[in-house]
Amino acid sequence: MDTMMDISEVNSWVDATRLSSQLRLRQVPFEECRQWHFSEGRFCHETGAFFSITGVHFPQAATGTAPTPSIMIDQPEVGWLAFFIRPSKTGIQWLVQAKTEPGNIRQTHLAPTIQATRSNYQRVHGGRPTLFLETLKNAPGFVSDAPHSEQGTRFVWKFNRNSVAAFPDTFDPDLSQHPQWQWVSSATLREALGKDYFTNTDARSVVSTAPWALLASNAPLFKAPALAKSYATKHNRKLQLL
Repeated sequence: MDTMMDISEVNSWVDATRLSSQLRLRQVPFEECRQWHFSEGRFCHETGAFFSITGVHFPQAATGTAPTPSIMIDQPEVGWLAFFIRPSKTGIQWLVQAKTEPGNIRQTHLAPTIQATRSNYQRVHGGRPTLFLETLKNAPGFVSDAPHSEQGTRFVWKFNRNSVAAFPDTFDPDLSQHPQWQWVSSATLREALGKDYFTNTDARSVVSTAPWALLASNAPLFKAPALAKSYATKHNRKLQLL
């Protein structure tokens, strides 16, 4: 259980996931989009779920310039972004997902254990159940669990439920049929966060809104002395996992 992939092995795993996904992208004209259409100035799904694309005007600036038009994503439903973590002899371990999405540069990025909109996990699209959703609902405890905003320059007042669910060291779900999920150490996750176009925004959002001591695990949280001193002044208690 304590044998973790290092960053080079994670690179290879993400590359293999990308190749096995067989994702192919092509532009589709609006009129050929199935179940999507324009309605009252919005491009939306026929069920009214998922999201819509809408035009917005920002308020007129104090300088007297004209309002600035823009196109944004309107997704009022709250999604659920969650990492599973567990303690080990070598520090905290994170269950990460190699998730392939058409909007990603290089297609496949590291993602949280669960990344789903409400429409997705309620299966409005008729797709497969969200893996590990029931496990998340019945988690023994949460280290962090709160709504947080998402990409304010792209979404209109969009929020997700950001969670880190803590499990005991005996927690060991069978991943043999789910190669897109793997456990990594805090050290490996820290390295992954430092790579461009490698860890997606949802994973970054969950990590940044959880206690930062999780990511540090058994290592110093900050290398810069001033930052380390500032953090230590405000936080002097050790995090206890379940």
